[in-house]
Amino acid sequence: MEASHQLILLGSALVLLSLLIGAFDYSQAKKQYDISTTQMQETARQQVTYQALGIWGLYKVYRPPAPLLAFAKGVEQSSGTNTTVSIVQEPKLQDSLHSVEPIYAQFSTLDFNFVVRVIVALFALMLTFDLVNGEREAGTLKLVLSNPVPRTQYILAKLSGSLVSLQLPLLLPILIGTLVIALGAEMPWHGSDWLRIALVVALSVLYLGIFVALGVLMSCLVRRPSNALLLLVLVWLSFVWVLPRISLFVATRATDLPALYEVERQKWEIDRQWYRDSVASQQDWLANHREFSDVPVDVQSQILSGLQVEAKKKKARIDEQYAARAQRRNQLVVWLARISPAAAFENAMLVLTSTQLERQDQFLAEVKQYRGSFQRFVGEKINAEQREQIDNVAPAPQRGLDLAGLPQFTAPQANLAHDLGHIVPDIAVLLAYLLCACLAGFWAFLSYEVA
Repeated sequence: MEASHQLILLGSALVLLSLLIGAFDYSQAKKQYDISTTQMQETARQQVTYQALGIWGLYKVYRPPAPLLAFAKGVEQSSGTNTTVSIVQEPKLQDSLHSVEPIYAQFSTLDFNFVVRVIVALFALMLTFDLVNGEREAGTLKLVLSNPVPRTQYILAKLSGSLVSLQLPLLLPILIGTLVIALGAEMPWHGSDWLRIALVVALSVLYLGIFVALGVLMSCLVRRPSNALLLLVLVWLSFVWVLPRISLFVATRATDLPALYEVERQKWEIDRQWYRDSVASQQDWLANHREFSDVPVDVQSQILSGLQVEAKKKKARIDEQYAARAQRRNQLVVWLARISPAAAFENAMLVLTSTQLERQDQFLAEVKQYRGSFQRFVGEKINAEQREQIDNVAPAPQRGLDLAGLPQFTAPQANLAHDLGHIVPDIAVLLAYLLCACLAGFWAFLSYEVA
């Protein structure tokens, strides 16, 4: 009993610690976002020409951190925090925390999702692996059942008692941590965010209930407690680590997704072919115009621009095909990984906290739409600058650029109704696991041999 109390206290401390660490990480990420956004606006205003702003790749937009980062980090630290917006460059995420500070990739910080999904789930198995077979070995089970106590009542009491004894110490640190974060930190939590937090807690209770039921089931199926614990650890390893990683391998092979180096090699071959074609085209032009010793600059520019447009189209098709395959791979991974309740729980957690991979895709999609209005604004300013140079009109002296009409980027906001639709399959998987484990444990105990 003392060991179980220690496990419960340790689990409670880890839950509270993970929330406090997550709140600190969000605070740091929010400060970095605010400072970077302000500095970017000042840097843009200090440029001398609009061409430098629109073509040289000096203008960036930043992705704000997820408000519920304290509960799950997801891909927040491994994906880029910003992207360059320019006329000539396609937006891509860059400057992730793991690329800027590689030490975070080696020693990832604790978050609530990891603590519940991995550590507390293991504690649940360690608290329930000997509930039935342990009492049989001690002789107390035979003594209890010798009284007029129905087996159904006994096993239901075991299931409900184990679940309550584990969940109450979990809910208390969640309540304390959430209140401390809400009162002590500048968290932009609104009505929908509090609803998301309530759903996160409910999913945690549901998920841990599965491991409680599995522990009771294995305690009924295996006579020796030590063997039951060993089998439960194997099940835990399969659910938490093995099955999600196997699903990634299977999905990658099934969608025939090429490696990134292969994609870059194909685009490199296109650039090489563009160079060969440009040389051949200029030689053909000289062969047809023998009065010229060199290709005129305007003709050379026309030849090169035409070939460059075609090369860009080919590389864009390669990127589109890779993005489509990667999206199919990611969707297949999510569906295959749902075989594991741990993967289903994590997927639902990341969706509810807006730290899933789809949020990064939504950010990039919004940047691509914003890029059109940015191009129109900068393009008009560049044309005006060029007209002034042609007309030899001296521009009015000014300090920096006038960005009064520059469109402002607005990051996409998470929609709770949309996210709920995405986690319905995950909730169904968790409910199915809990129901099957409870029913299997119930029927296993009804036929359990006490002697």
